[in-house]
Amino acid sequence: MMRSDEGGEYKSNEFKRHCEELGLQHNITYPYKPQHNRVVERNNKVIMDMTRSMLKAKGMPNYFWAETVTCAVYLINKSLSQSVPNTTSIDACSGFKPNVQHLKIFGSITYAHVPKVARSKLDDKAMKIIFIGYKHVRYKLYNPMTKKVIVSRDVTFAEDEEWQWNATTEMNSKKRYIYVLNDDVEDGVTLEAPAVQPEAVIQPEVAAPIATIMEQPRRQKWQHVHLQDYEVNLDDEVDDNGELVHFAFLVDSEPVRLAYAIQHPKWQEAMNEELMAIQKNNTWQLTDLPKGHKAIDVKWVYKIKVKTNGEIDRYKARLVAKGFEQREGYDYEEIFSPVAQMETMRLIIALATQRQWIIHQMDVKYVFLN
Repeated sequence: MMRSDEGGEYKSNEFKRHCEELGLQHNITYPYKPQHNRVVERNNKVIMDMTRSMLKAKGMPNYFWAETVTCAVYLINKSLSQSVPNTTSIDACSGFKPNVQHLKIFGSITYAHVPKVARSKLDDKAMKIIFIGYKHVRYKLYNPMTKKVIVSRDVTFAEDEEWQWNATTEMNSKKRYIYVLNDDVEDGVTLEAPAVQPEAVIQPEVAAPIATIMEQPRRQKWQHVHLQDYEVNLDDEVDDNGELVHFAFLVDSEPVRLAYAIQHPKWQEAMNEELMAIQKNNTWQLTDLPKGHKAIDVKWVYKIKVKTNGEIDRYKARLVAKGFEQREGYDYEEIFSPVAQMETMRLIIALATQRQWIIHQMDVKYVFLN
């Protein structure tokens, strides 16, 4: 039996069919009676109590609540459970005993090493930032000055220290903070608040056009944009700050969805070639899905290969697995990257030169699930 509240996601027909296929009896609690769902509500209380304590211990603003909740769950999974003595949640689920030597106090001051390529001779070799969580065996660190989140393992902790949040930072904590991708920092994002626009002074001769613009919806939805042979469907909302200019980057680009790629003969040929290779190599065999497990989904990835002069060489389509749906410690323990390091290539070429070996290059064309 599974118990939940009356949320719409639990009352959908798709979820009902899913419960029937798994043989689950779905029990719904009464409205405004969270006590009936005591196990979930109790766990939620434990997580929120930990989150509140972790924020207050270091005097951190409340807009770090999402990172704090993630860190609290991470710690609970690595802590001993009273229901199963001398066992953690990770050990009970996967049989893997977690390592706790890397655990640190949330919100502590840290000094992250700055690589040589990112500094000059007289620059500091470490920057003072704040520890806000874990990512695998590395640490997530937040720089209040640049509002950037980075991931690093070369870190020195000062767990007795805490950041002095000034009045400006406390005032900004009342605003809604968002994650923004940042290309300048590896595995990094920017955490920043929406800028407050100053009041505009409207001149008499331009008051009418501005009033007309303000009467229009601030956000519009662009459904279809035709670019050469591709029909790009944009489901995301686009505001009125000139986003149409960015559509120029989509010219001669690869399709994102199967629905549009299948309309193009070149992409059809590329996908058929990929499926024939998978069948020829006996890449997989059909089997029954184990009970209680969910299959990893697949998707098509498209790429246009061009020559040195810019002409199109061929259309390439690959069927790949959505590895991000897997969970570390549950679906896998360690991962491998089949990428050759440049140092390895130099070593092989040096040995071949000294011993007069012959080097052959081989291009592995189909590598799905190998």
